[in-house]
Amino acid sequence: MEQLTYGTIINLIKKIESDISSNDKCKELNNDTDLIDSGIIDSLTMIELVTMLEDDYDVVIDVDDLFPDNFRTIVSIYDVCVRSRKK
Repeated sequence: MEQLTYGTIINLIKKIESDISSNDKCKELNNDTDLIDSGIIDSLTMIELVTMLEDDYDVVIDVDDLFPDNFRTIVSIYDVCVRSRKK
């Protein structure tokens, strides 16, 4: 299993974005980009990202953690994943 890093999360978001849009919103994506205000993450994208993270990186994100601030930046997504690691 691949280790989860900030770069891994960026790559997952870029993949989701390229699958659903021809826009290149992720061109300048970095760890502190506001993913919600920039329109990169919306509710559909958030659920798709959660599914990919749970399927591929051994995390189980609790429904209580599914709110926008936890998905606002790469750093906040990573922090949720670290807290949600399967034991």
